[in-house]
Amino acid sequence: MISKYKISGKIFLLHVTPYFSTQIDFKGSKYIIDLARMFVGTYIVIVVVGRNTVKNLPPNIISIGQTNNSDTLSKFYSMAEITILTSKRETFSMVTAESLMCGTPVVGFKAGAPEVIAISEYSAFVDYADIQNLYKTIQIFLNRDFNHSVIQKEAKSKYSIGTMRKKYIKEYNNLVLK
Repeated sequence: MISKYKISGKIFLLHVTPYFSTQIDFKGSKYIIDLARMFVGTYIVIVVVGRNTVKNLPPNIISIGQTNNSDTLSKFYSMAEITILTSKRETFSMVTAESLMCGTPVVGFKAGAPEVIAISEYSAFVDYADIQNLYKTIQIFLNRDFNHSVIQKEAKSKYSIGTMRKKYIKEYNNLVLK
């Protein structure tokens, strides 16, 4: 399934969004397009998972459309070098947690929650709309040697159901006992 997208032999960055649109741009699609233009002429492609309404994409953006298949999505996360997050605001950032759970680092804009819930050794966030700094940070991360199994292990520990349950109970008790 994934092989049909012609990404073998390329370094690919992943962007996961419900809508890839420049009309309704709450997930920062225009910044993904800007990044792709900055990487034209290199071996870097950006794979976009999400419903796409943008026409005339740069040649190094591969839009695969929306998927409801968690196995397919986890394969894309696992194959990517970096997941890019360009949202203006996020309440928790499932993309950040899912990417790290698959062993893939995250680079993106500060959006409220992602920079708080992410594992700092494997993620970096720059000011919103600072495309130049985002580009530079991606390049820095591409030159780092990440152990994807270690990232995955730490993320599973941090985001496991048991860990999250304990955190919620602790927070609940702190609120109730005050």
